Amino acid sequence: MKYIKEVNNYRNCLRFGNESDKHAYLKFLLFRKLRKMGFDVYTEAEFKRGGKADVLAVYKDIYLGFEILVSEKLEDCKQKIKKYPNIKWFFIRNKKDIEKL
Repeated sequence: MKYIKEVNNYRNCLRFGNESDKHAYLKFLLFRKLRKMGFDVYTEAEFKRGGKADVLAVYKDIYLGFEILVSEKLEDCKQKIKKYPNIKWFFIRNKKDIEKL
């Protein structure tokens, strides 16, 4: 895998960390939507250079990162992902954000 650690190669498995019920629910909805769209999905994807994404979606050479914002502030998250791979990032706050994909 291009960006994530090999030991974290849980393709198409829905994994949860220490998160709120709302965060877990949005992750579940996002996972289902991305799978229906044909993406391979990695949840709690740990990057080789450190840090982890709530969700990483992969289709061929297309990589999309998703951060679910329930308790985290947008500006804090934008600072955090500067250390992450240079891919397209989406910030999910609610069910409507997922429906727009």
